[in-house]
Amino acid sequence: MSEHPSNRFAYANLIDFGFDPENPEILLELGTERPVDWDAVDEDGAVICKRLDFVLTVAHVRSAREPLGIHFTYRRVLRDFGRIGEDWVYLLALHPTRDKDGRECDRIALETVVREARTLRGRSWCADIGEIRVAWRHAPQDIIRIPNDAYAPETAAADIPQATDEELARMCDALDAFCDGIDPLSAPPLELDERDIEYVAPAPPIPRGAFALN
Repeated sequence: MSEHPSNRFAYANLIDFGFDPENPEILLELGTERPVDWDAVDEDGAVICKRLDFVLTVAHVRSAREPLGIHFTYRRVLRDFGRIGEDWVYLLALHPTRDKDGRECDRIALETVVREARTLRGRSWCADIGEIRVAWRHAPQDIIRIPNDAYAPETAAADIPQATDEELARMCDALDAFCDGIDPLSAPPLELDERDIEYVAPAPPIPRGAFALN
């Protein structure tokens, strides 16, 4: 890939393959309008594409006051799918960056996003990423914004379709008819012994912090 804007990104799709805090590599399926040599090197032998910054914008983080951006760098191509339809498709492995002092702030932020998505919303963390911003490290002002195809906005309660009075009445009539058709005397009694009690007793509360990250 050249650093000149001669190629365009067609789409981006984060893929959740399971998160490992010890190896916080993430997968990004990326489509481009023209083929890319991701491992091309410059005159000094450095991989050009490793100067690309990928910033994942998190749409939902309870602890953040504004959209959170997690920075990643290109590590390797896991698979080159070649041309599919009109696009050239690649599966990239990205890794969280470190700050100038060597701290793993972005890895910690990623762990937070994974944990909150699973424990608070019961879904993949990839669904919380609204877009991917891509820029060359020496030109951060020239940002390309790509929507994340895996993003799934949360539905507000006001946006959920409500049943009409007629639909509610119809459902109640159907339930009443079903209940009227049940003869409690014809059903055998349910007998429980002491061994069964533990299966119907309320489960103990789950302690905070008991959820695994992977």
